[in-house]
Amino acid sequence: MKLIDTLPISAASALVEVHETLWTIADDETELLGTGESPEWTERIVLVPDVLPSETKERKRRKPDFESIARLPDDSLFVLGSGSTTSRRRGVIVDIDARRPRIVDLTPLYLRLETELADLNIEGAVLHDGFLWLAQRGNGASGRNALVRLDTTRVLASCAHGELRDDALVSIVSVELPSIGGVACGFTDLASDGRDLYFSAAAEDTESTYDDGACAGSILGRLTSSGVVAASRVLEGRPKIEGLSLMRSHGGTLRALLVADPDDRAVMAPLFRIDDLEL
Repeated sequence: MKLIDTLPISAASALVEVHETLWTIADDETELLGTGESPEWTERIVLVPDVLPSETKERKRRKPDFESIARLPDDSLFVLGSGSTTSRRRGVIVDIDARRPRIVDLTPLYLRLETELADLNIEGAVLHDGFLWLAQRGNGASGRNALVRLDTTRVLASCAHGELRDDALVSIVSVELPSIGGVACGFTDLASDGRDLYFSAAAEDTESTYDDGACAGSILGRLTSSGVVAASRVLEGRPKIEGLSLMRSHGGTLRALLVADPDDRAVMAPLFRIDDLEL
């Protein structure tokens, strides 16, 4: 894993590549950030009109907690709040060509998920195998990581009316993730290479979806559609990887881009690359 740059954002929480532009978000900001792989230029799209306070505790309480981005079939981006509090149930669909955001109420689906998932905390999203997959991060007291599978057609139909309805839900599957140094890992992002479903996960020493903890490291892995970890590897160092994007070359090699959250607003998010990923 090679450090290639830093992104002009802290608390990075997702990463998606569209036509050689990297798009990311921060969980304590209200903007979508676009850069090149080597960030010589930056573009920001305001997602919601919130004005967040600078004081740390109040900012944390009021932040939208955007934690995941999914690239939709028309290349628009679906940004989702985590749902870890009632104020974190907004999503935004962004037409990146027109630079136009459209707010989506995630409450109907999230209320349904809360009946089956204690400590709801959605931290990854990706289109894969015809479905929209969400990753439930098991860093709450229940410690349950899970894959949430949604019907893409129903997702798009309901979002066109400004909400994500619960009739899009197809299944919820619990996932057992490895630990690092005795600290349980929790999902932080999902990605697809068009064939397989991949994930990043961080071993954060906390039992809260709200409060951060010390990070013991991160893993990268590949999942079966039934929620079994087919392969995984611990990444060097102790970065808290929060965003993952994959691209398979014409020759078949798989490149991974990963962004970390340093848990410090004064520190910009490091961007890493793995040029020939094998799992």
